[in-house]
Amino acid sequence: MPVRKAKKSALEKKKSDPNSAYWKKKADMAWGAVVHGAGGGCVCAILGDCKGPLEAHHLITRGIISTRHDPRNGVLLCSYHHKWSKKCSPHMAPLEFAFYLQRFKPRLWQAFEEMRGQENNPMGSYMERRKLLERVFKEITGRELDK
Repeated sequence: MPVRKAKKSALEKKKSDPNSAYWKKKADMAWGAVVHGAGGGCVCAILGDCKGPLEAHHLITRGIISTRHDPRNGVLLCSYHHKWSKKCSPHMAPLEFAFYLQRFKPRLWQAFEEMRGQENNPMGSYMERRKLLERVFKEITGRELDK
């Protein structure tokens, strides 16, 4: 009598596909943790009238898959400067935000400029990105990334 293979559960199927939504979400969460860890987890990149919790913001939109999980593609902002400030927010005042980065955060601006030319470079599967971000997180913080 032939031996039947046990059917994989839906979760097992997702875990076995390195480009599944499961791994994409895991890589997204790891990217946010890396940005928080690299930013010291406590300071908004815009100095001034900060309000609200800190949020990780993509310098190049996360819709560009090749830079979505690049650790250099993130900046830590309070919720006010991230979405609501009419003076300096990447969402409400993007030009002023770009000028701010150029003037006061030249290393961030340089990383942005370098990444802009790499939008078509593949970065590997979402599972590979997650593993890379786990290593980066450990280097930055000395801690393991929560699984």
